[in-house]
Amino acid sequence: MNSQKLAETLQSFNEMGSAGKNEDLGRNPKSLKALEGHVFMPFIFCAGVSKTIGGLKANGEH
Repeated sequence: MNSQKLAETLQSFNEMGSAGKNEDLGRNPKSLKALEGHVFMPFIFCAGVSKTIGGLKANGEH
């Protein structure tokens, strides 16, 4: 991970959080909050999709 790019991204995010609008992603203003502190835990997040592939039937609530 590029530490310089991470610092720039965090600074940009905090500026938008303080302003109450996210111009990069159009994020909901209610979910914006500047991140404070010196320790952050990065992680990879992958959204999943449920499939039954011909097995059990599932509805929209699984």
